[in-house]
Amino acid sequence: SIDEALQSAQKAREEMSHLKADNEQIIKEAKQQREKLIREAKETREKIVEEAKVEANKEANRIIEKAKTVIQNEKKAAITEIKDQISLISVDIAEKLIKQELSEKNKKDDLINNLLEEIKIN
Repeated sequence: SIDEALQSAQKAREEMSHLKADNEQIIKEAKQQREKLIREAKETREKIVEEAKVEANKEANRIIEKAKTVIQNEKKAAITEIKDQISLISVDIAEKLIKQELSEKNKKDDLINNLLEEIKIN
């Protein structure tokens, strides 16, 4: 009958209206969920990036400290080597000066002895 058809049509409109409202609510919740996931993903990304920066800085500082230690050790070794070389050169110079001094003294002694011999002979 027409009444039943009209009631059916009215009922269908009401159901469509409810479905539309439900659909809008589902879409709204989905958008909220998406925004929440995006926000959480950004926060996670920022946290990971920040942790990576902190770790990179720690590693850089560790490498710098290690390099400073190596440089300091090499500097000490170089200074020790230079001091050793200076000591050897100083001893060598002193030895040569002493030999030269003795040689000159021997020459002077020889000259004096020769002069004395000549004087004795004359």
